[in-house]
Amino acid sequence: MTSPTPHDHLRFDYHLKAEHLHDSLHMERSKRLVKNSIIWLFCIGFITYGALNLNDSAGMGKSFVYMGLLILTMNLSINYLLMPWLINRQIRSIDASSTQQALEVSASGITVYQGKSNQHVLWKEIKRSFRGKHSYLFELDKRVVVVLPFDAVQASGKQAELEQMLQQYTVQK
Repeated sequence: MTSPTPHDHLRFDYHLKAEHLHDSLHMERSKRLVKNSIIWLFCIGFITYGALNLNDSAGMGKSFVYMGLLILTMNLSINYLLMPWLINRQIRSIDASSTQQALEVSASGITVYQGKSNQHVLWKEIKRSFRGKHSYLFELDKRVVVVLPFDAVQASGKQAELEQMLQQYTVQK
């Protein structure tokens, strides 16, 4: 077995901050954009159909208008009130600044070190990588994101090597 060259193995040590974790909120919103657009069109269809049949004798027109408005209101409140509140609450509950973290990038995948535990994730398990406002984001599952802050990458001086590895191994957005 050959030993890895410096370009095959990159390590970044960092402390997470709240602004790094807020990038995951923006990623979550962008993932839901298509689904929300379909729901909104469906609601507009309900409201339009109800408005056209507003004067029917059974009162079905009003029911469609109310149903469309209810679904639209629920969707908007979940996406723009509840989800940001839950994510911000989770961010506040994490005492991220007190724990030293590290992320190691290699030809086989990424390894995340936090405290005394570590987790190795193969490249095939990473769905996509994103470039947020303050950090790189690696999407693993529907709700799992690994965060690598830009300042940790810039402090190491290995940004070009990391970009090259990400282009080679991940699907980027």
